[in-house]
Amino acid sequence: MKTKNKSIMKKITAFLCVLMLIAGLIPAYPAVAEKISNKIIVIHTSNLRGNIDMLPGIRALKNKYIEEYEHVILVDSGNFLQGTKYSSYDLGKSYIKFMREAGYDIVVPGKFDMQFGDGTVGNAKHGDAEDFGDLGAICYENDLILLGTNITGTGAPNYFDQIKEYHSYYANGCDVAFYSYVDPDLNDFTHFDGVEAGSLFDVDQAAKSDPADVKIVFGNSIGHDSNDYSQDGNVYYCNITSNANADFSAGVYEIDTETKDVSHIELENENITYEYDDTLFIKNYKETVDEAYPFSTKNEIDFSTTKKDVRSRETLLGDFWCDALKGFATECDITSYFSEDAIDAGNDYIACATEDVVSVWNGGNLRGNLCNGEIIDKDLKRVLPYPNKVAICYLKGSQLVELLESATQNIMMEGDTDPAFLQVSGINYTLEAFKAYNSGEVYNDSNYSYANSLRRVTINSINGQDFDPDKTYAVITSNAIANGMDSNYIMNDKDEKSTVLNILVRDAIAEYMKTCLYDEVRFDNWTGYEADNARIMIIYEGEDTEPLPTTTPTKKPSSLPTAGPNTGVVPLPTIAPTVTPTPVATPASVTKEPSSVKIKSLKCKGKKVTIIWKNVSDADGYEVSLKSGKKFKKLGTVKNKGKKTVYKVSKKFKKGSSKVFAVRSFIENSGEKIFSKYVKTKKVKIK
Repeated sequence: MKTKNKSIMKKITAFLCVLMLIAGLIPAYPAVAEKISNKIIVIHTSNLRGNIDMLPGIRALKNKYIEEYEHVILVDSGNFLQGTKYSSYDLGKSYIKFMREAGYDIVVPGKFDMQFGDGTVGNAKHGDAEDFGDLGAICYENDLILLGTNITGTGAPNYFDQIKEYHSYYANGCDVAFYSYVDPDLNDFTHFDGVEAGSLFDVDQAAKSDPADVKIVFGNSIGHDSNDYSQDGNVYYCNITSNANADFSAGVYEIDTETKDVSHIELENENITYEYDDTLFIKNYKETVDEAYPFSTKNEIDFSTTKKDVRSRETLLGDFWCDALKGFATECDITSYFSEDAIDAGNDYIACATEDVVSVWNGGNLRGNLCNGEIIDKDLKRVLPYPNKVAICYLKGSQLVELLESATQNIMMEGDTDPAFLQVSGINYTLEAFKAYNSGEVYNDSNYSYANSLRRVTINSINGQDFDPDKTYAVITSNAIANGMDSNYIMNDKDEKSTVLNILVRDAIAEYMKTCLYDEVRFDNWTGYEADNARIMIIYEGEDTEPLPTTTPTKKPSSLPTAGPNTGVVPLPTIAPTVTPTPVATPASVTKEPSSVKIKSLKCKGKKVTIIWKNVSDADGYEVSLKSGKKFKKLGTVKNKGKKTVYKVSKKFKKGSSKVFAVRSFIENSGEKIFSKYVKTKKVKIK
């Protein structure tokens, strides 16, 4: 047995000697450095603004941290899309894909990004819609977390299915929760309905109540003049500058998983390389976009505004849009855009002096923003999704006053909005909103009525010259307004020389920017620029001492009366009694009906309808009715209290149906109710 064991030992020894010999021939390699695992690295960027050239450098930055740390997260805290033709080309679809390939794990939508929200430009009904997919769907396809803690509203499921309220990351016994904050005026700013944003307080409370070890709240559009990295207990705030011209910024949070301590550093741009990485295919994509858009307009002005503002007051966007239309008509060669019929009739020019050319545009057709950065046709199509054409309409000065009077009939108090509200160029006017609009017949079964008299609008000047009610002015606008859309009934009486040009409004705006501004929009080369609120003055406070006329025309005249020579005013009708008739005494038992009521707001949420109207002083109460055909069905009554009434309809309606509501005032006299007329109805779709 001993001999056998010795033999086995000799064989083992010989085998080990061979292994040692082989090992000696193999070169030695240094041991792989073990990554740091007790730290969580959170890299954050902001205000990329469509800068596609930065993405390879950002990926290199993340990879540098990955080489050293086991846990690395890359977050963008907002405003990553708006700014270049490379992000506007397909409404962020390609840019978001490149962001994911660059290593981004989480993105927070800034208010500028939300303009790309539903991923659609153009209008399906007119056959020119382009749908690139909504922001949530694109992020989901690229496995990119879209973080929007305070984004709510009925439209959120439609536009942003994939939005997350928070995101958790767990490593080595440390739980990190990410939250975000988006500007509360989101619903107005995006110019489409159904998406809203809650308050910072709500986000703050959600973060503070979260049991996670560390909470980071990424905020944008909060109004900070500079980036703010504050701390409240174990909640850390990364609030970026919301300024539309704010530069790119980046920083790094380092979280100790053992002590839960958090440190932060800001990165300078030189920390990020800008070398191309062909694996991202950015170069090929840029060549495709450059071929489609060899030139684009460089815009240095932030024309951002809200849906509410363009429908209630003068805005920078409205000023520029109208100036561009007027400039196109007066400074560009428009000869080739007249129709053959117009040319044959000798109507191939603007039959007014340049100082008599003005422009108007309804706020309801400004459905997006022009932010600073590059402008291409997709951006103009977001602002105006409809294929409206340029129209030249000839109106007398007195008709121009009526155009503005009717367009502002629903602007009665501060906060009122109406899509018919007209932005202007070349017109300086005052609206005395505190005065009652003298409503006549309902126009074209709409929410608007004819004006029985002109008492609220005064045109102060036209292109700096004295206003003349008898002079003919050329009004540059859209074919929709020229056809009498919304409140613009006076356009039905425009001069027969009026015509529609063969060019889309969007193309006319682009031609103006190219020809007159040389593809650069700046304050110093925008000749029509004036300080905001320099064209339209709205006075909300005052006493309406002028009584409304008591008679109502039985039929709206097809044209206004002709003014007398050199009077400067529209004369009274010539059919007038030569002798003042003796007033007829009113029987004591007859009580004058109260003033009529207009619905100011009609909204539906969850099958429930809310109606708001401005109260009148001479009523005891109001009756709310549902219109069916030509009949009105009473829903309820309410007493007259305060300046306005908010009435919630208790009845639930069928989803998808449309309902028409009306309100009339009443006074009580000896147990009987005397009602005003229904002067206006409003329709709402039950959601």
